[in-house]
Amino acid sequence: MVKKHSFSPFAFSPKCQRVSLLSPQFALIILLLIALLSGIVWQIGQVNEKDELEYRKLLAASQSSKSAMQLNSYTARQEREGVQKDIYFYKRGERLHMRLIADAAQLLLKQQDSHPQVVEHLQNVKCLMQEELYYLLPDGREAVLQPDGQLRLRSAHAAPLASSWSPESRLELRPMQLLRFIEAETAEYHYKKDLLVANKVKMKRYAISGHQLKEVVEQEKILMQGTADKVEFSLKGEEEAFHLKAYHFKAKLFGPDGRIL
Repeated sequence: MVKKHSFSPFAFSPKCQRVSLLSPQFALIILLLIALLSGIVWQIGQVNEKDELEYRKLLAASQSSKSAMQLNSYTARQEREGVQKDIYFYKRGERLHMRLIADAAQLLLKQQDSHPQVVEHLQNVKCLMQEELYYLLPDGREAVLQPDGQLRLRSAHAAPLASSWSPESRLELRPMQLLRFIEAETAEYHYKKDLLVANKVKMKRYAISGHQLKEVVEQEKILMQGTADKVEFSLKGEEEAFHLKAYHFKAKLFGPDGRIL
């Protein structure tokens, strides 16, 4: 007859017996494990003097770089109201005049990597801009003053006018100017680039008597009227060019009698 034996993992040795979770032996084992793990963590996490010195050097370098960056990069603002700016520029040796008028403006100075940029943001802008100075002869012809001081008719192949037609000796010559009148919702004037960028623009072009900049009146001769999404006017570049660009420009032209062409 074969006897059946029950197997227990603790039955092979009489010295082995079950350990209760609440027994003193179990608590001792847990304490030993905690002590062992604490020693390992302390060895891993300990920072020696050399490591600490390197860390402090790195921290000092970081703070130094941050301070230099703060000195080289900053922004300054100035708010103003009722702004008027008079700007003069030259074309074919003649000094022309531009006047900017705005209800409000914010002057913004940006310093980026030792490169300062000054931009003025304008609100509700009006701009009066001389495009050309010329003279109107008694017979209706137009003459333009040349860099050499002589007057020449607008025709490309016209000869210079006689010295007797000089403005100093002939009062019949009437000083005239081509003037652009611009109204814009907003505009930016970039000082470093001498660039004016206007948005949502209404623009008119007039032929006005005199060589001094003045306000436009309804009686003056209008040549053009239009609108544009954006207008850029630069004062830099070749003197012979009029650096004005209009984007999505729509215009009406007027004849000598004031009627739309």
